[in-house]
Amino acid sequence: MQINTHTKVCSEHFLPDCLVKSQTGITKLKKGVVPTVFAWSSVRPERRSVVRTASEETPPPHPDHEYAALPPSLQDQLEEARKTIADQELLIIELQKKQFVVSNFQGDDKQISFYTGFPDYATFKAVFMALQPTAENMVGWSQAQRLQHISGEVIRQGFSASKLSTMDQFFLFLCRDFLSRILQPVSMYFHELMLACFKCTFPATRVILDCTEIHVQKPSSKVLNSAIYSHYKGNTTFKGLIGIAPSGEVTFVSDLYTGLISDKEITKKSGILSVLEEGDMVMADKGFLIKDLLSERQVSLVIPPFVGPSGHFTAHEVRKTQAIARLRLHVERAIRRIKEYHIFDKVLPMTLVGSVNQLWAVCALLTNFQGPLF
Repeated sequence: MQINTHTKVCSEHFLPDCLVKSQTGITKLKKGVVPTVFAWSSVRPERRSVVRTASEETPPPHPDHEYAALPPSLQDQLEEARKTIADQELLIIELQKKQFVVSNFQGDDKQISFYTGFPDYATFKAVFMALQPTAENMVGWSQAQRLQHISGEVIRQGFSASKLSTMDQFFLFLCRDFLSRILQPVSMYFHELMLACFKCTFPATRVILDCTEIHVQKPSSKVLNSAIYSHYKGNTTFKGLIGIAPSGEVTFVSDLYTGLISDKEITKKSGILSVLEEGDMVMADKGFLIKDLLSERQVSLVIPPFVGPSGHFTAHEVRKTQAIARLRLHVERAIRRIKEYHIFDKVLPMTLVGSVNQLWAVCALLTNFQGPLF
């Protein structure tokens, strides 16, 4: 039982004969009386006009009555709690303004470029609008896990709308697998956009090839570790083949292979040979010993010349080496753009191996929306 420590009781809870008026006009309780009039009692006394005169101005009773008034210490605590609640409400409003959603960055093209790779919000929105019709019908991974297969039929249970809008999901790059399927079929025909420097030197160039590697976490398996160890990088890596058009666009992105693979082997496995046509010209570095692979398709290879028996280059070979180096610089710039996506800033954890090909392909193809390489 809780003990009431209050010292004031409203006079409305006493019968009229329990009150007495002093000579100074102050109403007091008779000694020994107790309150008996409450909401649950059957006593309903008349108004106690006997102890009040018409000339007295009595203020209306407090709606909570005096006996319910909080002691000063609790009142202070209540005011402090109300202030804390008000502060928290203001904090919530501020945090909502700082949510990591695209609407908070649409007026800042620099931030849009930093987080998405697109040069501005208008480009980001244009690409999203092209993807939206298909993206709206996507089933999330967590939802797909709830699918139940009964008698050959798929029944959806417990589906709920995502808390993020489709645009914000796109902004957060959660639809990378979907993007890889949409963006992957990129045409390799950009001859009409060929730079003048190619037209006057290597006009039949179809694609410039180069390989690059990304650092991946060292696996616990010694067998797997030896397979992905790159002697060139001196570390465990994944290796991919990138192709750009003479106009600078990324037009070919291979899957990622173990770091041990050679440039020739990755060219053979990647599928690039199947899209080349007779009369095409492929530009690459000296490490691409793929002349025999290209010759089978009547495709020529342009690489820097090797030093002959004389031990030095001729004047023509020097000019050719310099020309190829200037043109191949563009594919190196394209690869740098891909790696500028912060996904590949650090060592790739083995937990992302299952989706690394999609991540890599999307990052590569999205660089085409960043504007010219040169």
